[in-house]
Amino acid sequence: CELFLVVAFGDELVDMIGNVLQLLFYRIRNESLLFGCQTSKLCQHSIDARSIVGYCAAQHVEAAYRAYLADGGRAWIAEAQPGGAPIGFALVGKPDLAAALEGDIELKRIYSLSRFHGTGLGAALMKQALEAARGHRRLLLGVYAGNQRALAFYRKQGFADLGTRQFNVGGKLYDDLVLARPLAA
Repeated sequence: CELFLVVAFGDELVDMIGNVLQLLFYRIRNESLLFGCQTSKLCQHSIDARSIVGYCAAQHVEAAYRAYLADGGRAWIAEAQPGGAPIGFALVGKPDLAAALEGDIELKRIYSLSRFHGTGLGAALMKQALEAARGHRRLLLGVYAGNQRALAFYRKQGFADLGTRQFNVGGKLYDDLVLARPLAA
């Protein structure tokens, strides 16, 4: 019930800018180009696996990620150490949520393989996103309303409910919550 696909183009990666976060078994680094999709515990969240795979194939393509990054987005990939296998990633960029206001930024992606949940990897990726969001009014995100584990993580990270939206995955509408975290100016 888990799919994780991340493709990073090694020849096109920018030299690491800023800090490379070294932890016990993974590192997080800035990426100039990455694209991917992750779904975790699909059955538990009642999202049809075929629909999510189709959605990922259509929405998580190289061109989409190039566009995010060309438009000022920032991305990080978490790699297992040793070996460098991708185990998670995060992406922030200009918001496209209806609840967005001037000065907001959106956490568009933050994913990790389920076996790394509870290890601090999510918090480390969130720290990178928050640092990139400095100078913005709020950090926004959308999350499937049935993903209780993710909701608990986001609330622990200081996010609060802002609104709702419907999210189309394979022609089926799912309810998302839109969350916001105020940022210090």
